Amino acid sequence: MNINKRQQLLGILAIAVVAFWAGDKLVLTPLTNLWKKRVTQIADLQKSVTQGNLLLERKAGIRSRWQMMRTNTLPAESSVAENQVLKAFDRWSQDSRISITSIKPQWKHNAED
Repeated sequence: MNINKRQQLLGILAIAVVAFWAGDKLVLTPLTNLWKKRVTQIADLQKSVTQGNLLLERKAGIRSRWQMMRTNTLPAESSVAENQVLKAFDRWSQDSRISITSIKPQWKHNAED
């Protein structure tokens, strides 16, 4: 083989190797990273859609429970609220057959009062 042809072949081979390396680093690796990122993003979105559908299926139950929590709060008047709490303690002690020896309610005033 002629030396000039060998040098040309080695030069072409070196250029091809550098081109393949640059193609890998500049094109192939970023594309595969982008592909993996998109796959995880799609999986997250599918999970989010599934959770949203489950919430929509449970919508009536969630709304009724929220309405029950809103309506079963203590009244704004403190004496009526205290009376309800004391009655609840009394019902609890009767249901559980535990005797309560004393309940000492303490009024705590906020800085606004």
